[in-house]
Amino acid sequence: MKPEPVLTSLPPQLFEMYRSFAEHLLILRGRLKPAQEVFAVNLYRFAQAELEREKETGYPALELVFSQLSRNYRILLLNMHPAQRVMVLDDALRWCHRDAIELLGDQPPIAAPALHKELFEICLQPSAQDVARYGYLQTWDKPERKLKKSALWRALKPEMLRVTGSSGEQIPGGEHWYDTICGQWTVRTYLDTGGAGGLRIGHDIFAAPHLDLKRQISVLGLLGFPIRPNWNLAGAGEEESVARCVGIVCDRFIGELPRLLAGVEHDITSQELELFAREEELERRLRREEWKQESFRSHED
Repeated sequence: MKPEPVLTSLPPQLFEMYRSFAEHLLILRGRLKPAQEVFAVNLYRFAQAELEREKETGYPALELVFSQLSRNYRILLLNMHPAQRVMVLDDALRWCHRDAIELLGDQPPIAAPALHKELFEICLQPSAQDVARYGYLQTWDKPERKLKKSALWRALKPEMLRVTGSSGEQIPGGEHWYDTICGQWTVRTYLDTGGAGGLRIGHDIFAAPHLDLKRQISVLGLLGFPIRPNWNLAGAGEEESVARCVGIVCDRFIGELPRLLAGVEHDITSQELELFAREEELERRLRREEWKQESFRSHED
C-alpha cells in the first residue's frame, strides 16, 4: 500500500495552512451530519416505494440498461420463488440503506452481503454450471462495434439538458458533469465513457467540494439491485436509444429531488462556504507543491 504523503518537508507556514484547512474540513463535515441523516431516511423511503413499483411492473428499470448484469438479474428475479424473491429484494434494500436502517431501528439485513455477492457474480458472468443450474440465465455476445462516443454525446446533450437543466462540462478522461442546483445543494450527475465498458452513470450531492451530502448514488443501487452496471452491450447504431434510456434513468432520481431534499438543510453560511472555497484552492496548490517535491526526491534517489 502506498504510504500517505508527508507534508513536513513544506515550509512551516505552508504546512500550518494545510493543517488548518484539514481541521476546518472536519468541523464543517461534522455540521453536515444532521442533514446526512435526514437525507438517508428520505432516500430509504424513496427506494422502498420505487422497489414496490418495480415488483409490480416486472422490473422495468433493469430492462433499460444495456448490460448482461442487469438483464440476467431481472431474469433471475422473475424466475425465483415469490417468497425467495421478496426475501432477496427486501434484504438487499436494507443492506444498501443500512445507515437509514440503523437510524430508524428497523430490522437489519440478514443474508447480505454474501448472498448478494453470489447473485451478482452469477449474473455478471454466468458459468456453464450456472446456466445449467438455473436454465434461464444467458450470456450475450458483446457488440462487434462499440458505441460511437461522438454520436452518443450528441444524442445525450438534449436529454441531459432536459433532465438536469445543464449543458454539461467535459472532464478529461471521458467523463461529463451536469450540475443541478436544488436549494443549498448541488446535485452533480456524471456520465463516464472512459472505462473499458460502454457507459457509467451516477450522482453526487454536495454543499461544496469535499462537503458531501452523499456521493456515488446509483438509481439501481438505491433499489438494492447490483452495483452500477456497465452498459457494455450497447453498440454502434444504438446511441440514440441509449441516450433515451439514460434520460429516463436519470430523470427518475433528478425528478424526485424536491421530495428527497425536503427538510435536508445545513447551517453553514455562504460566507463560511466562500472562505472554505479559498482554503480549498490553497490546499490544492499545496498538494501540487507536494507532488513536485515528491517527484524531485524520486529523481534524486
